[in-house]
Amino acid sequence: MKLNLKNLAYNVLMAFLLAVVVTPIFGVNAGIAVGSGLFAVGCLLPAQPANAQTGLAFMAIQKEIWLTDMSENVFPDSSFINKAIDDSEGLTGRIVHAAEAGGTPSVQKNRSVFPAQATRRTDVDTQYTIDEYTTDPSHVTITEQIEASYQKRVSIMFNHYNQLKTSVAGGMLFNWAPTAAANILYTSGAARDPFLGTQVGQRLKVAKEDFANAARILDRQDVPREGRVALVPADLAMDLMLIPEFVSANIFGQGALKEGVLGRVFGFDIMTRSTGVLYTSAGAPKDLAAAPAASDGQSIIFWHPMYVRKAVGTRTNGGIDIFEDNASPTYYGDVMSALVRAGGRIVRSDQRGVVALVEKRVA
Repeated sequence: MKLNLKNLAYNVLMAFLLAVVVTPIFGVNAGIAVGSGLFAVGCLLPAQPANAQTGLAFMAIQKEIWLTDMSENVFPDSSFINKAIDDSEGLTGRIVHAAEAGGTPSVQKNRSVFPAQATRRTDVDTQYTIDEYTTDPSHVTITEQIEASYQKRVSIMFNHYNQLKTSVAGGMLFNWAPTAAANILYTSGAARDPFLGTQVGQRLKVAKEDFANAARILDRQDVPREGRVALVPADLAMDLMLIPEFVSANIFGQGALKEGVLGRVFGFDIMTRSTGVLYTSAGAPKDLAAAPAASDGQSIIFWHPMYVRKAVGTRTNGGIDIFEDNASPTYYGDVMSALVRAGGRIVRSDQRGVVALVEKRVA
């Protein structure tokens, strides 16, 4: 053990001063005993490194550092909701009405009977309800605002804002998920273990043929090819990454990609999100807030932006209203919450333009 002369001198000084204080009160013998003991203990302590912040031998003074930055919560990508007809402007009511064109006129070749029979087209009033999303209030005390090294109030509002965006996006995806059997496909690849811990039994992987079949359905529905979107949950994206053809330059477009688009497969702009819509074993989509079941399957949703609608608030910030009770006399601080109104639907009642690819459970 290396003896630090600086610490030794400090120990002698501290022992002398303590003996001076103790001797008038408890006597000479006590003063000598306390001083000697303190000196001996100090000498036994390890020498401080040459670059240490302090030369004290008896007590380590630890400095606590609070950074002004903090690790924020992470939220899923919700940019996919921009791929839709936007009904947000002037959103003031509870119900949004959108007319759907009725039947198309018949065509006769080489008409011989005149006058032709005139028919009236009956249009359909399609509508959807606007839901109200609200956050649970958050309380931040004045003491927290004063003592915290980071902007806690700003951080809280950041979380309220992004949690609403996440919830609205999840609700929108559920509103766009098809329920018609003709618009629901099932995966056809090799069997693998499920990705979700709640799922029981193996599932079939996503195969390249599944994407081709989704494109085929939209082609048969005369849906435009340009602008088609496929929202792939992160788990099922792993299936795609294991298909060599999907990662080749011949399938993925090499041009400039659009907002949030990772690549292009069979004419679909690929977008990903941490979670997607779960389908029950009966082929029904589940709200993202619903608890997953053992037989549920994850899904990829394919659509064209002309065939889904959305409405989110009425303002440039996404229609999110912030509520604040500042300097509350009962909370001794500020209370904050947020609200947004949003809704959406598939444009047509026959669900044209939207397809779901669901994990098939292995029997």
